Amino acid sequence: MSAWQGEGIDISGRVIALFAVVAVLALVVGFAVGTFLGRGSAPDLATLAGQARANAAVIEARLAPAKAKYDAAVPDGTIDDPTAYADAQKRITGARSALTQQKDLFTALAPGAYARALAAVNALFAASSTPVPPAEFDRRFAEADAALAVLAGK
Repeated sequence: MSAWQGEGIDISGRVIALFAVVAVLALVVGFAVGTFLGRGSAPDLATLAGQARANAAVIEARLAPAKAKYDAAVPDGTIDDPTAYADAQKRITGARSALTQQKDLFTALAPGAYARALAAVNALFAASSTPVPPAEFDRRFAEADAALAVLAGK
């Protein structure tokens, strides 16, 4: 006795084939509808560009106080105010992290600007890791700020 035959139940090959065809058609239709709805709800290029510019502007604004904090903490190349120094480092690390986390958004819309901004923020991060003279930090900060401003569309 076959597994498909039970007590008085006989399922033919045609019925099994019909169920298989219906299942495959349901998967194909479900995939097509999902693809259509997914594309219809995707944001357009202008929306994505606006989001990228807004996110870059937020990163730039959060980084801005780092210059004053660093200048106050390291007036002559040595750390005089560890709290301000730590705050400056925290802001730089936050900017670097935010850029890295949003890499897909930025690279999709402005790959060259993103690469320059990330390189400038990484250079600023390296300069802040070991205290450098304020003039060197200010130069690196200006480069990072300018690169973020380009990314923000300014």
